[in-house]
Amino acid sequence: MNSSYYLPMAAIEWRDNAPYSPEFGDIYWSKSGGEEEKTHVFLAANELSTRWQSLSDMDQFVIAETGFGFGLNFFLTTNLWRSKPRNGAVLHYVAFEKYLVPMPDIERINIDIDPTLLTEFRRQYPDPIPGPHYLWLAKDICLTLIVGDITETAANLCADIDALFLDGFSPSKNESMWSTRLYKTLTSMMREGATLSTYTVAGHVRRGLIEQGINVSKITGFGSKAQMLKGQVPGVWQPKSVPRNQVTIIGAGLAGLTCQAALTLRDIPVRLMDTKPNRLGAVEQIPQIAISPQLSLAPTPQSRFSLLAFEFIKKNLNYNRCGKLNLLINDVALEKAKKLVNLSNQSLARIVTSSEASQISGLDIKHNALFFPDAGWINPKQTFSHMDGQDCAQNETCLSTIVSRITKQKDDWLLSCEAAPDQAKEDTDSKFQLRAKSVVLATGSMPSDMLQPLNILPVRGQCLVSKPARTSVLKTMLSSEASVFPASNGLQTVASTYRRNSTDMNPSDEDSAWLAKCYESLVPPSPVTLSSVGDVEAVVGIRATTRDRSPILGQIPDWQQLQAYCDRSSQGRRSKHKITEAYIDYQPNLYAMTGFGSHGLTQSPLCAEILARMINQEPHVKPHYLSPIRFALRDAGIKLPS
Repeated sequence: MNSSYYLPMAAIEWRDNAPYSPEFGDIYWSKSGGEEEKTHVFLAANELSTRWQSLSDMDQFVIAETGFGFGLNFFLTTNLWRSKPRNGAVLHYVAFEKYLVPMPDIERINIDIDPTLLTEFRRQYPDPIPGPHYLWLAKDICLTLIVGDITETAANLCADIDALFLDGFSPSKNESMWSTRLYKTLTSMMREGATLSTYTVAGHVRRGLIEQGINVSKITGFGSKAQMLKGQVPGVWQPKSVPRNQVTIIGAGLAGLTCQAALTLRDIPVRLMDTKPNRLGAVEQIPQIAISPQLSLAPTPQSRFSLLAFEFIKKNLNYNRCGKLNLLINDVALEKAKKLVNLSNQSLARIVTSSEASQISGLDIKHNALFFPDAGWINPKQTFSHMDGQDCAQNETCLSTIVSRITKQKDDWLLSCEAAPDQAKEDTDSKFQLRAKSVVLATGSMPSDMLQPLNILPVRGQCLVSKPARTSVLKTMLSSEASVFPASNGLQTVASTYRRNSTDMNPSDEDSAWLAKCYESLVPPSPVTLSSVGDVEAVVGIRATTRDRSPILGQIPDWQQLQAYCDRSSQGRRSKHKITEAYIDYQPNLYAMTGFGSHGLTQSPLCAEILARMINQEPHVKPHYLSPIRFALRDAGIKLPS
């Protein structure tokens, strides 16, 4: 695993107007014509034009490519896709790349590309952060760009592949992309009748594919290459269709609403339920919530995910990108900041002097600071106000509703419901039942039998909202023990306390005094104190957190079966018979998305995107480190997949 948060970009040399990789000592495509070569070897050999004629609404076509490079295969594929009747189908293009090509080099490709798609590609093209990047370039075109070593990343891909492009550098110069292990991983995801192609006819490649049950043949190659390989999984290929059944989301807070947004993007109807009479609950009263990554000095899967989530939100959510200054008030903080900067890059974070911090913030800052230029904040009420349940004609909203029990009944989930106490009427029966095909528990810290083994803890948070703002000159967020936000619409937020195992919704004078003291230390010489500011409102909210302070995301297991699996593993270790099979007993169409703690709005949009992909059977990389089963496996001494 790379010790930095970023991988290096590809080094490109242009030779006779063709790109060359000094890292691998190979060309990206034939000097005789990249466009013609790629079209022949991949688009034509996989019969894309013919196969797409049979696609209809709700169909998905998935292409996987080993080696994204300049994206030439992708652009040619999308050009062909746009030239054919698509009838509501969606193209999912999954590509692996260890070293991303710099955008200026990509822009030297001399082919016609749809201007709108190219603009979106430029805007969403990611920094070289290891992991999956989900780029919706159009409603019917999604690029999943997986950055990192393919031998590590492919194992966690979940996809139903219709066509496979084997397009790494020459097998003699890039052996890791032409291994039996990789063939096994990728071909196991290929659907019945799926096809593959590659420019090489190397004997070990042909034999390796045949060993995986692929019917392989040699066909005419391109240019000076007399032959190439084409393969097919036995059986007759048929388009993959996924019905858009309604999804019930229990919980209308930040997690539930971002999940609804991801499903709405796919025209999947949503039934949104909550015990509160309003969406967002107490969060609705908070005018400013921070957007910034949560990083550690030793990169972990969870901190890497936080950075991926920050990258995703930068590309997909409009927010006030004002930057954030973390004040470095002592030498210890400064040394930690230096280590963090060494793990990242200048576009993510850099150390600035007190003079620079003063210029950035608009205030007289006395300390050096760690500056995150792309950090910012959103007003949750404004951001989610458009989600009124009318985005889809089949959407429903059931507020002031308690779901007391969830039980399986044939292919559905039966929800036992009752009106919340403040809504129940004496002359009517307040209890009723609802059926659901799929259910997402976005319940935060609310007790739930289905999530009880996770021991999700409530964490009380209190912030101060000053009306009018006390420091209108502040241009960026300031953080130390607490955070102060720039003024907006005459309001200014100071956030936030963190009290574990507390659900008290009453404002605390002690917490208010502490926040006011933090404000005074951050923003002299205009201190906010309880006595000097008459119009300061204390707002209380309850977060949900987990044992490792990372979210819960994924399908909910059968808890009894999971315990039995862990017990068998423990017995196996004692008898030296290690269990090697992965845990597979999950409750069908039942998912969890909760436990976001104090960085919920930064991470929930990416979590929602992944969850929507799970529900809609779209390509995604499984985040095992966020799975609901992770704590049980760790407690049993079972190692999680990397």
